[in-house]
Amino acid sequence: LKRFIMKRNLILTVIGLLALNVTALWAAKPSQSEIQQALADVKAKIESRDYTINVKSATPLKGGSIAIDNSLLVINGNNASSSLPYWGNGYNSFNNAEGMRFKGTVSDYKVTENKKDRLVVAFKVTAETGRIYQFKMDVYYNGSTFISTTCANLDPMRYIGQLRPSGID
Repeated sequence: LKRFIMKRNLILTVIGLLALNVTALWAAKPSQSEIQQALADVKAKIESRDYTINVKSATPLKGGSIAIDNSLLVINGNNASSSLPYWGNGYNSFNNAEGMRFKGTVSDYKVTENKKDRLVVAFKVTAETGRIYQFKMDVYYNGSTFISTTCANLDPMRYIGQLRPSGID
């Protein structure tokens, strides 16, 4: 009987904790007006061209997602710098060791709003080496960012990161 009571109390405790977690998830969901305000703030950052994306994972063309640390994509006006890792194949005569690590000039910068509470940002970066990278980013109201990159001489890569204002470590 004692064992039954202990088991029952454990089950009730677990159910209670799960109920609290579910309630916290429902309570944590922002309202539509909060989402729209957050999206407007994110849009202002993106349109200012003064931001950093802290990248947390990378996915090569072949293979699964790889967790990464200390990788950044920085946009500062018409300048861009990237310390993103690269796993894939390179082609032709470019130095493939640089991969997605570069400094360059931004062109064709375009921001559009999507119906699903996100922004789509597309631009090109011409690196100091002459290599041209194309970026497409989906940026959500909470700053979560999904980045797709292509370059004529490299396999495509995808990254997941978090938008943050420039100058913040």
